[in-house]
Amino acid sequence: MNLFMHDRPGGKGKDMNLNVAFMRGSFDVVQDWERWGIPMRPHGFWEFTGHTLPWIQGTHLKYAGVNQKPAFTKEALRCGVRILNRHPAIDLITNENGAICGAVLVDLTENVPKMLVINCKAVILCTARGGFLNGSERMGCIFNSASCYTNTGDGSAMAWKVGARMLGYGVSGEMSSGGIGASRYFVRGGTRTWVGTYTDLYGHTWAPFGQETNYDVLNPKYPGEAHIITYPDYKTGDYTQYLPENKMKDAYAKGKTVFMSFAFNNQEDTDYMKWALVHEGNGATLSHLDDEGFDFKKHMLEFKSEMSGGAYCGGPDVTERGETTVSGLY
Repeated sequence: MNLFMHDRPGGKGKDMNLNVAFMRGSFDVVQDWERWGIPMRPHGFWEFTGHTLPWIQGTHLKYAGVNQKPAFTKEALRCGVRILNRHPAIDLITNENGAICGAVLVDLTENVPKMLVINCKAVILCTARGGFLNGSERMGCIFNSASCYTNTGDGSAMAWKVGARMLGYGVSGEMSSGGIGASRYFVRGGTRTWVGTYTDLYGHTWAPFGQETNYDVLNPKYPGEAHIITYPDYKTGDYTQYLPENKMKDAYAKGKTVFMSFAFNNQEDTDYMKWALVHEGNGATLSHLDDEGFDFKKHMLEFKSEMSGGAYCGGPDVTERGETTVSGLY
């Protein structure tokens, strides 16, 4: 496990020991989800597709996630969990020893909000990363983002106020051209699921399909290894679509428009892409394209494969068990 994880391409800010711990527990989680009614093998076998290269074992499992939230809720209720909807936490409470002993919530179930204090021995922060902590390049269309607009770093703020050690706030939030890819005017997550070819306005291909392509820059551990990729492939996904980073940034800097064409796809790849997008929360994007009469065989989709200003990499410092430096805070 250690050798496998450390052999994979990494980036700045990666805690490989933490990644190994997550990987070791991932199959247990997958089995739990499957037992709770989430189809983890919708086609009868494990599918690791997208966001990988031809010679690297994929680690992104495709599963049918449309019923994920109802399945989680049903299992939580079965275990006796009391769910308080519309009760966001705004502050944590510590005792004289600095350990967590409660949280302050706002009850929004009625027209007049009320404060509510919950006594507890531990708190697990599940507020996701603060995608809008630094605003967004799309503030005029606030929902046009891969991040939820309510992800403003409130979880990190609560942890910081009770003295948790924080990490990563000096790391730039700007991502490379391979960062977050999506339809430019209907942005959602799921970059690894889109299957197509980057083109210019006239449909001229910018991706390296049909020629021998050297990926030394992406994976220096395998110098000189080359592969021939003849068409977009859902099994590797976005990595086979990437343009040279400088070319992509240069195009945006000059005001040029980047499109994704699906004309080079075979029907199997396009059908798989549509299925996978629905099951990872992109059904609204497909519905919008359908309403507009979009034809995947004829039309190109204006694409945005760069995101800046909206992402950040900071958060509480945690151990492999998810423990912060504050007792009782995870």
